[in-house]
Amino acid sequence: MLRALALLFLAVAPARGQCSGQVVTLTSSNSLPRIDQVESRLSGTDLTLVVRSALMATTRNWTISLNRQAACQNPVANWVKSFDSVTCEDKWTWSSSLAALASQCAFTDKVPAESGYQHYIGKVYISTDDALPAVFGRVEWRKTQSEYPLDIRVQKQISLSTTVYVFTPLNAVSALTELSIVAGLGAIEVKTLTNWPFVIVGSSLAGTPAGVSATSSSFVNTSCSEASNSICAQKNNYSLAQDGVACRYNGMYSLTFVLACRGTGPCPLPAGASAQVNVSVVDSPDVCADNTVQFNIGLTGSLISYTDGSFATARNTFFTNERAYFRASLSNTVGAVFASVQFDQIRAGNTVLYEPGAPANLATVNVANPAAPSFSFDTTAGLFGITNWGASGPVSVTCDISVTYVGGRKRSLSMQMRRQAIPSGSQPLRLDSQISVQGPDEVVPAVVYDSAAHFSLF
Repeated sequence: MLRALALLFLAVAPARGQCSGQVVTLTSSNSLPRIDQVESRLSGTDLTLVVRSALMATTRNWTISLNRQAACQNPVANWVKSFDSVTCEDKWTWSSSLAALASQCAFTDKVPAESGYQHYIGKVYISTDDALPAVFGRVEWRKTQSEYPLDIRVQKQISLSTTVYVFTPLNAVSALTELSIVAGLGAIEVKTLTNWPFVIVGSSLAGTPAGVSATSSSFVNTSCSEASNSICAQKNNYSLAQDGVACRYNGMYSLTFVLACRGTGPCPLPAGASAQVNVSVVDSPDVCADNTVQFNIGLTGSLISYTDGSFATARNTFFTNERAYFRASLSNTVGAVFASVQFDQIRAGNTVLYEPGAPANLATVNVANPAAPSFSFDTTAGLFGITNWGASGPVSVTCDISVTYVGGRKRSLSMQMRRQAIPSGSQPLRLDSQISVQGPDEVVPAVVYDSAAHFSLF
């Protein structure tokens, strides 16, 4: 009687919709559960895992778990059961984050770890208990256990590359190389040197002083090739006329250069790039006068290095990290009074120590006395190329000075202590001082100091 009741309780349930349950055969396994690899997926860092099983006629037990962890075994909330009426299959869907797989379901990383990837490795365990066809009125059950290894591979690193081209910034050096005034008409020539891969493809005189106009222009390449890293030399000539009122060609001339790139390779310039260069003409002859006599002020000077700011003891050898002091002495041949001076640049060898307005000058200047401006700086080892306990060779310290006289006339000046040839027709006077810097344990020889100034005017 009890057996009959059990058989009645386990009777086949009505089919769902048009589906009818499959019957387990006595001598073969069929309709085992499987992981649906189409519907199973990763979305961001969330896993959806779908397990399907054909609708069975009689099922007593159905267990599915991840790594046999109680927190990851049905009927926990992460497992949702549904029925697919299209395929007549039962469906179990697991949803969780990858972090939950590691913390709740004991999924682990690959050993040894794979560079650039995070693995979540575990197993899906499925067990079923389905009824076999009754034989001689007796019901037996078939148990199945399935094990599916699961490896979720998450890429954490990617290597990307692209190709770039790096160029030295445009450096178009321009110089006013010719100024001629004949029969009242003027002409200027401006030469330019342009670094690779740039080239000037056109120029115009965009601005002239009041009363001056350009009557014609020409533009030629004097030496400009498409050889990589070559310098392009070009020349611009402009013919000028004045209105008879200005009488001079003094003032600023603005040249606009149209730029492009040489060769057929990559070019960092945008289309239509241009640059503007200003050149100035100072003290051109008065073309309205029959005779004009000019006098030049002979500007001279010297530069001497000292022990300290009192400028009492001359010295040209220093230890590293000492403060070296320098004072220039200025004079002129006609007794003109200096109104003010300005240091335009101070250099130690090829290193610029000071420029007006620079954000981090290494030298400190004092121009309170226009006839004797001074400056100082620290003789650091790095500045003079000293390594370990050595000493530097003679280092030329150079300063460029602009001088304004009482009456408003301004001249430029550069100073050196080293004797140089006197070039004819030049304007700036350059003074520099040769000093040497020694490491702290060097024996300091007796100071033998000799200096001479040179100058030239143009």
